[in-house]
Amino acid sequence: MGETTELVSRLERGLARQVAGEDSFDRACRVCVDVLAADGGSIAFGPSANAAVRTSTDLTAALLAEVQERVGEGPVHDAYALAQPAEAVLADVAAEGTALDGTVPDGTGLDGALEPAARRWPTFWPVARAAVGDVRLFTFPLHVGGWTYGVLSLWTRRTRLADAVGEVQSAVDEVGVTLLRRSRATSDHTGGRDWQERARVHQATGMVVAQLGVPITDAVAVLRARAFTEGVAVADVAADVVARRTVFGSPGV
Repeated sequence: MGETTELVSRLERGLARQVAGEDSFDRACRVCVDVLAADGGSIAFGPSANAAVRTSTDLTAALLAEVQERVGEGPVHDAYALAQPAEAVLADVAAEGTALDGTVPDGTGLDGALEPAARRWPTFWPVARAAVGDVRLFTFPLHVGGWTYGVLSLWTRRTRLADAVGEVQSAVDEVGVTLLRRSRATSDHTGGRDWQERARVHQATGMVVAQLGVPITDAVAVLRARAFTEGVAVADVAADVVARRTVFGSPGV
């Protein structure tokens, strides 16, 4: 309990140092990365796994988020679906000689019977590893009153975070209200573009539903599959659909 209280205090002190004009998402993400001794991170904000990634501290964090959006699976999706932390070890053999058999070093706070990432996320794992190399990715749902409104992702090339995963989740939960309040105050241009892109994806999803006569979940899968095949972002495919440059169900599509 004492360790959690100390983490909460350090996170709150970092958040309180936000200066005028500084983006709230950027501040929150940098503070979490610094306090929790990760190498980088990102924050997805919204009530589902389709939520916009509002900030990333570095290219590796951005690539990990983009791959998960593109393929529709990964630890961010599980953090949303299960409302609990998830971990992906992107390596043939984890550091300290721990094989990818689901075991993790003592003290991580994660269940020792975790399913290997390569089997749990068979599409995400090889694409992400090819993009960023050997890393560990931890995801933590941001809770407020039992509602998951976002996910904090942290990556590291070490075997673990400096603090046990359970302690980190408890600390993130404790400051969840603060993060939500500060996030609502954000109005930077980058965030605006993120929300516009998300709205475009929703519009494109509806158009694919009409074009193919399929459920919404299948329409989302179609957009992701096209993005994955073409090696582009889902938002790019959505823009083509909305502009009617791409019409699913027409010859050759």
